[in-house]
Order: sequence, then structure tokens, then C-alpha cells
Amino acid sequence: MDLASSIRNILTEKAKPLKQTIAEIGENFREEIKPIFESLLILREQFDIRDSVNAVIIESGYPPIWEIDIILEIQNKMEDTKEFEDFDVSSIIIDYFKSEKIGHFLDDWSRFPFLKERMPILESVIECHKSGLYYSSVSTLLPQFEGVIFEFFNHSYKYKENYLRIYLEQLLLTSYKAEGDSFNDKVMQYYKKYILVGFYGKEVASEISRHAFAHGYLKNFGTEQNSLKLLLLFNQIVTFLFEMDDEEIEKAKTLVRLESEKDRDKKKATLNTNNILKQQLKEKEKENEKLKSLFLEFVGYEDEWLPTVSGLNKKTKKELTDYIIDQRLLMREQYKMLDVPLQEELKKKVEQYIWPVMHREV
Repeated sequence: MDLASSIRNILTEKAKPLKQTIAEIGENFREEIKPIFESLLILREQFDIRDSVNAVIIESGYPPIWEIDIILEIQNKMEDTKEFEDFDVSSIIIDYFKSEKIGHFLDDWSRFPFLKERMPILESVIECHKSGLYYSSVSTLLPQFEGVIFEFFNHSYKYKENYLRIYLEQLLLTSYKAEGDSFNDKVMQYYKKYILVGFYGKEVASEISRHAFAHGYLKNFGTEQNSLKLLLLFNQIVTFLFEMDDEEIEKAKTLVRLESEKDRDKKKATLNTNNILKQQLKEKEKENEKLKSLFLEFVGYEDEWLPTVSGLNKKTKKELTDYIIDQRLLMREQYKMLDVPLQEELKKKVEQYIWPVMHREV
């Protein structure tokens, strides 16, 4: 055996324990990672189920729901049903969120520092809902959405719905980011479609529209369904708020501040434009007064009125000429400002009355 073969055999024998150790490490790693991998597959499956079930939930007028237990319950009943057209999601949601489940909302909300001062209000909402006083629960809870959001971000500017939309967009862009933004987008679209939707006269697009409610156009909103819809949405919004970090909060506040500055600059520019127009109007009024006085002097007064005017008889020929030229220029400017039909009408009047007098044709 040559030297090279001897060295190769020695290395091969020495490497056997090393190979065995690496194989053992790999096998142990696979065993340890297997539960994690299986959990990720389950989570991915749950996300897919949640996404598809929430599409049905929203179609029924309810906000998207994150809680997986009710999602799976709806999924199972959807699979068991034979006539999907008659499938009633609303009754399943109402049965699931009975008194005990609704009471759990208060337990969660009590952990959120920004809701501390509102807890008596929220306790009243839950009690009204459990007692079937749905007009009271809806009327009390609906105004709380914007109050909570603006207060959470320490909003110090004039209220504008555009600022609310900025807060919501930043809020729903960041929450549950790891799981993707499909759920967040559904919450945002629901808030816009059902809460922020406007109304036109008697045409109310949503029974939980805060615009229609604030202006007194909602009348038949006191139902268990509407009360539960608001409770579910409120619970999701405050949960999102609680999970925001400082960086995300500051970003939202910065965007609103920039929007406020833009609004301020726009308002300032409008005021400046208005002031310029007002000043120009004053100048025109002065010119008009001068023209009117001058015109009356040239036309002439009755003798007893003469002392009330400046008196053209005291002007020099050059001053009178300048007055006449100014008068003509002012009248020309005024003439140009008239609409074409008025210009034509004025021409006819001049030709009919003033021109004959000027040329002594009458």
C-alpha cells in the first residue's frame, strides 16, 4: 500500500464518527423542527379558512372576525349545509356571542390603558346589549369609535374625517403584519362601507352609519344584529390600537400633522387670495364713486345742488381734459367687464339716447 492510500484510509476511519454525529444532529433537528413546521401548516390553513369564511361574514353585513373558534364553527356548518342559499351566518354569530362571550369583551378592554376612563360607558353598552336594549347600546357605542381613535393618537387639531382615515389606514396597515394584510384590509373596507358611508336625504346605505345617526336619519337601528356588529368591530379596532408600537403611532401622528399643515397652507392661500380680491374690489368701488361723481358733474345739477359738488368751474382746462380722459378709461374698463349681451344692449341705448344728444340730433 502506498503512502497516499494509507493516508486516505486513516482519514476515512477517523471521519466515520464525525459522519455519524452530523447525521444524529440532522435527525434531532428534523424531530425538533417537525412540530414547528406542522404548527405553521396549521396556521396557514387557519388563515386560508379565516379569509374565506370572513368573505361570507362580510357579505352578511358583519365585520370580519379574527377568533378562530367561531370561524371554524361557521366553516363546519357551511360544509354540512345542503342549501347554501338558506345558510344563515347571522344566527350562528348571534348564538356564539351570547351573554358570556360578550362579557369577555369587558375583560379584554379593561386591560387597555386608553379605555380606562371609558369603561363605565362600555360597561353600560354591554349591559344594554345583554338586556335587549339595542337602541341604547348602538346609540352609546357608535360615537365611541372616533373618540377612542382620536384620543389614542392624542389628536390636537380640528376634527376632519380625512384625519380619521389617515389614523385608520396606518392602524390597519401595521396590525397582524406577520399574518398578511388580507384581514386588515377587510376591516378597513368594512369601516368605510358601513361606518363612514354618507347618506343622501332619506337614502341611508347603512344602519350603523355614523353620519346618518348623527343627523338623526337612522330610525330602525335598534336590533341585536346592529348592536353585535358594532361590538365586534369595536373590539377589533381597540385590539389593533393596543398592539401598535411607538414607532407606528408616531408615524400616524406625523402624517396627520403634515396633512394639517397642508390644510393650513391651503386655507392661508385662500385667505390671501380673498384679501387681494377684496382690496381690488375696494379700488374698483373708489373708481366707481369717482366716475359717478364726475359723471354727475358733467351731466349737471339743478342750481340749488351745485354747492354740494366740488365744482368743475374751478378746474383748469388741462384738469378737465384729464378728468374726461380718466372718465373715458374708466367707462371703457367697465364696459369690458360686461357680458356680451349687456354690451350690445348698452350700445343700442347709447345710439338711441346719448349719441343723438351729443350730435344735437334731437
